[in-house]
Amino acid sequence: MTDNTESEAPELAYPWFVDWAEDWFFPQYARRLASGNREGTHTWCAQWWRHREVAVRMAALWQAWEAARITPDGSAMNGWWLMHADPTMRVLTDAANGPMWRCTPQRHDQVATLPIESVPPGYFPKPPPPDLTANATGTRTAPAPGAASAGGRPNTDTIADLDDGLDI
Repeated sequence: MTDNTESEAPELAYPWFVDWAEDWFFPQYARRLASGNREGTHTWCAQWWRHREVAVRMAALWQAWEAARITPDGSAMNGWWLMHADPTMRVLTDAANGPMWRCTPQRHDQVATLPIESVPPGYFPKPPPPDLTANATGTRTAPAPGAASAGGRPNTDTIADLDDGLDI
């Protein structure tokens, strides 16, 4: 006899990336930081959340961490450090070229994003609308932003929602 009940997705260790960053990740991470922005050195901004790129990348790093945390593969966390955390933090803390290059740990200095011109209407084809899923009443709805997907992984809409909602 087969069991038709759906298995519940594992609960997220941290339901929001900020909690994960402040409670778990930042206490794990230590680097020598430069007070002056020089080539080959690291910097950090205590107001990291005011840098859109940093916040979006930290949310992506959290999602990958949650996925690695629940996998039965014993090497997943090592892979997460090597393939996700290390390269992400190299980019973010690069004192010469990273998104916080004008900051020091004691001073926030906003950096302008890339200059752009709006894409002309019709230049790229619009993607099809997202697939809708049926809820318990049979109504078709899109997944809630930030909701866990199958396997307990954060929904990838979290990053899009974060990016849309940042007021920097």
